[in-house]
Amino acid sequence: MKNRNSLLHIISEGKWDEIVKKFAIDEICHFLSYKETMALAFDLFFENFTDDDIPEFAVRLFFSIKKHYSSEWNSDWKNDAFLGKLCSVIWQYDEMYQCFKEAYDKLSDPPDSLLLLLAGCNSAPEKPPINDEESEKYLRRALAKKLTYEAALMMRALSRDNNETKQEEYWDRMCDDLEKRNVHTETIIPDILSSQNRR
Repeated sequence: MKNRNSLLHIISEGKWDEIVKKFAIDEICHFLSYKETMALAFDLFFENFTDDDIPEFAVRLFFSIKKHYSSEWNSDWKNDAFLGKLCSVIWQYDEMYQCFKEAYDKLSDPPDSLLLLLAGCNSAPEKPPINDEESEKYLRRALAKKLTYEAALMMRALSRDNNETKQEEYWDRMCDDLEKRNVHTETIIPDILSSQNRR
């Protein structure tokens, strides 16, 4: 019998494939709280890289959480940014950009980490969601906020694409220096999924 207790039991045993086979996404959102559903979707995605179906199920579950728990979801812009990153991992590039853009639209002063994610949307296969000019604007805004290894790496690639050899060499040196000093862009994790909130 499918109910909250049976689902919690399967989760406690880490039988991820059984969850995917036995429970519809809407049922999971019905049986579990917002926090429980977010934790489950996170585990489904990150504990199952060897099985393509389970991470895809996890992403669909995140989209369902966004719909079922819209007020909780929309209270943290990092939810959309994080979901966009997961979409990129499973090659859903239009959805990736849409999520990044929704996160961006919620903020009056977006951080460099989100601007860099948006800047990278011009490299999707087929027809990218943004063009190179838009990408460069996001990149330069991120760079004005914070110089990190990831930003320098993107500037080096831009200089190479523009055949600016001296600029490419400059950014190459910056990449080496920033990597040695461990200056990286902050990873975006939703508040509800931060390690201290998951305890």
